[in-house]
Amino acid sequence: MGFFARLRDRLWALLSPAEVPALAPAVTVSATPEPAVLTSLATAKLKRVERRLEEAEANVEKAMERARRAEQRAKTAEARTVSAGDRARKALQREMEAETRLTQVEERTRRSVQREKEAEARAKAAEERARSTMPREGPSGARSRRDLDELPRSRPASRREPASRTGEETRLRAAEERGRGAEERLRAAEERARNAEERARALEDRLRGAEERAQRGERSAPVHVAEVAFSPGEGCLEMIRTQIQQARRSMDLCVFTVTDDRLAEAILEAHRRGVRVRLITDNDKSMDAGSDVDRLSRAGVPVRMDRTEFHMHHKFAVFDGRLLLTGSYNWTRSAARYNEENLIATGESRLVEPFVREFESLWRRFGPA
Repeated sequence: MGFFARLRDRLWALLSPAEVPALAPAVTVSATPEPAVLTSLATAKLKRVERRLEEAEANVEKAMERARRAEQRAKTAEARTVSAGDRARKALQREMEAETRLTQVEERTRRSVQREKEAEARAKAAEERARSTMPREGPSGARSRRDLDELPRSRPASRREPASRTGEETRLRAAEERGRGAEERLRAAEERARNAEERARALEDRLRGAEERAQRGERSAPVHVAEVAFSPGEGCLEMIRTQIQQARRSMDLCVFTVTDDRLAEAILEAHRRGVRVRLITDNDKSMDAGSDVDRLSRAGVPVRMDRTEFHMHHKFAVFDGRLLLTGSYNWTRSAARYNEENLIATGESRLVEPFVREFESLWRRFGPA
């Protein structure tokens, strides 16, 4: 007897105990109860499947909710990353401005100390001249202000001696006053210098903190692009000119050609204010009409050229070893007016450092212009 037959008999016995004995042999029953039992079993199984399906749907909804929260956290983290990169760029900008102010303060302090020393030297010279005239104009034996003060008690003076002695004392007092004034000014200058040194140390501490914050920001923003510009138009030109004007220590320019006088003038201005400028270019384009390469070289800008049969076709620049400009943009008027070009400015160290190494490699390889 099969399993379903036994199950059917037991269920039937439970449903009709008076009519079907519990131990009665298998009998032929009507076909009506069997589909009902199977239907109930199928219904129960279907309910179990539906419950599992509902549980699975609930789990899917929970997973989707977790995914939405994760996506929101990712967007928030990305926004914080961009913000950290912006703060890092601003910190670098403030650092360069602070360095400029510190240099100006140091220069003013040096000039002030120099003026005070010159004033002190003049005061001492005046005092020496006043003392040197005393033996010729004063009474015999008068060698100092103390001697002059004691002379009236030791010996009578002639009618002309009091006026002479008074004049010498006046000049001596004036010289001493000037000397004391010079000493006071010197002390004040030294105090200002000490204050400037303290401010410089405070600035250095703040700059170190800014550098640390910038480094943390750079680590949290691995691919931060500060600015992007396109041409035709003045966007690329202004981006380059702004970075040239903001450079404080160095500019390493590696460009195919320079024919835009506006950029050449900005480069010369940076060179005149003490920024170390180096230019790598291609010899073919340097001989073109309108090229500013020879003008820059004659002004004292170090220039090196690719003199091979091929071309040095780079268009990038590194400012202060920290900020990179690169793209298709040639430093020419036609690029600004007519060409479809692009330019990117970034302070991301993982992008800047390879360009720094490439510039140094080319600088060693190519000879002077």
